[in-house]
Amino acid sequence: MKNSSQPKINFTVLDGLRGIAATYVVINHSRGFIQQGGAEFAAIVPMEQWSLLTKIYYAALQFTSLGKEFVVFFFVLSGFSIAHSLSKNGNVLPFYKRRIIRLYPPFILALGYAAFSFWIVSILAPHLVGAAEYSVFSNATVTFKNLLYIPTGSFINQFWSLSHEVIFYIIIPFFFLYNLKLYFILSLLFYLGGWVYKWNGMAGDNIISMFLFDYNVFFAIGIYIYKQYPAILTKFIFSRLVFFSVCILMLILSVVLKYKLGDDNRVTLFLFCILSLIMLANFLHWNITNRLFQFLGNLSYTIYITHIASIYLFIVLMNKIGLMDARTTSNGFIWPGAVVFSILLSIPLYLIAEKPTRNLLKKLR
Repeated sequence: MKNSSQPKINFTVLDGLRGIAATYVVINHSRGFIQQGGAEFAAIVPMEQWSLLTKIYYAALQFTSLGKEFVVFFFVLSGFSIAHSLSKNGNVLPFYKRRIIRLYPPFILALGYAAFSFWIVSILAPHLVGAAEYSVFSNATVTFKNLLYIPTGSFINQFWSLSHEVIFYIIIPFFFLYNLKLYFILSLLFYLGGWVYKWNGMAGDNIISMFLFDYNVFFAIGIYIYKQYPAILTKFIFSRLVFFSVCILMLILSVVLKYKLGDDNRVTLFLFCILSLIMLANFLHWNITNRLFQFLGNLSYTIYITHIASIYLFIVLMNKIGLMDARTTSNGFIWPGAVVFSILLSIPLYLIAEKPTRNLLKKLR
């Protein structure tokens, strides 16, 4: 099914947005895995003894706490992009073929990389491996689950979102081609049901229920934005000054609300959905892109699926050269190095798996 009124989208801009989201998630996890939190540091140095600079630093770290919110950003972008893909070529089997080619080889490489990292850490720094941690290939059951996008094992904490992406990819072609309105209605009803059941926290307690009650609506919103483009997006286009001011204010509000409501709350996720719409509209309208965004955008999928394993390798490196003697540290200059380290390591991993799949897809098109 082809759409003659298909909007023209600069996908270099969308890739840049993915690069921003992926980099932020790396920042979130690098800080979370390495930097001692405020409560942890206060147990060592009482807060009343903190300098003004220390207080400012730990307050500023709150701006790295929006990891799950930026994953919602990914979901909205996925819905938007998949709507374009299905509008361009709505045949179900070719769609599944493209998704498998695009996503599965890098995913398998990321699993192998996580297993390799776990092996390295277990040998060089066994004190960093907890009693409950185990490799993604530790036995046949664990391996089988991981191959089916049921994340099981260590160093793949971020894979939870891939399960939701895969469920979305499986179901959306049929709704998109035959009854998209029903998909929107069901998505909204399940999401509102989640709010009624638990307004401050996740309503689902397993992958399927979390997809239905907590996360699917963000894919649906991405599709709706695409289908109503440009009618919706033009309502959210601002001058550049107003746009950046709105983004900063919404980030501040998200940080404050997350601090008040806790890590798992529906309020900041919904707020970030609105921010995703605003960023999508204005980045596309103003054609906001540069070489850094393009670089991170090209690597974004590999960055996302490999970065936690890279962070652990970075921690081992810091242990071996004597800058850290445990998994966390109060030294605020170390964790940003994990961000750079993870992105740099993603380059060869990208060249091994993701770039060949992208080139293959170009040939198939």
